[in-house]
Amino acid sequence: MTQAAYTAALHAHNLHLPHNGLTPAWDIVTRPGHELWNHMITNDALVTQLCQNFHDYGRNNGWIWIPNVGLNGGVPVGHPLIAGMTNSTNCGGFNGSVRWIASQILNLPAAVFTNMGATTIDSFITSTNTVVIDAAWQGNVRTLQTDFAALGAYKFTAHSWNRLVAGQHYDASTNNTGFANKHTLYYCTLTSTIRAQANCYLVALRHQNPAIPGPAPYYCIGTDVLKQERHQFPIVQAGALIAGVANVSQSFINSLPLASGAGWPAFLLVSGAHLPAGFVANYL
Repeated sequence: MTQAAYTAALHAHNLHLPHNGLTPAWDIVTRPGHELWNHMITNDALVTQLCQNFHDYGRNNGWIWIPNVGLNGGVPVGHPLIAGMTNSTNCGGFNGSVRWIASQILNLPAAVFTNMGATTIDSFITSTNTVVIDAAWQGNVRTLQTDFAALGAYKFTAHSWNRLVAGQHYDASTNNTGFANKHTLYYCTLTSTIRAQANCYLVALRHQNPAIPGPAPYYCIGTDVLKQERHQFPIVQAGALIAGVANVSQSFINSLPLASGAGWPAFLLVSGAHLPAGFVANYL
């Protein structure tokens, strides 16, 4: 397709009409220096640039990652966001909007660029230094040594992205494009602890290896649980340092936020050795 064909398709869908300037779809397709009609050598090159343009537009223009698809679930699904009618959606909504542009503007058949085989129901923590489309969300997982923004990791239960049939995977809601399978996204997978306490997980399988102070087993614990049970923890550091790091204390728990970004629960990724024995026995 030519530049004229791309812009004609945007006009045909009324995506040239002003909304705080031009629509997001127009800016994504025609991004100066990264115009999509200049990246048509292969579908992979075209989709990679589309996802990069989409992700960068969202981070630079205040798009918000919320727990549900919200207004972006209108008809057609994904259109409200790129038409400038809403600025918030979830992972499926962001990637649904990418598929809408791919099929309606770039003329890629829906069977070629799809989310079939590009979803997971796993609970997991993303690889560190993940960059999400919501610039205000600086991670919702930390360790005793590394805070949320510095770790750059996110706890998800279930996730959705896109892929080219028999080709690479692309997640425009994060900075992950052109990856082979879902495990590339993971730092670790999680399983609910035996007592099934909400927001308490056991690190089940490590895929990557950033440092977590202390020995295994490791847990991912919601800060809401830590605050609820803070009476089980010493008021200040007690006991010997483990791996050079102090145990969890009430003063540390008090410093933790309940949520990150647009209301996403916050979590501590921690060795069981840094937790009181009673808390481990009751909750983990």
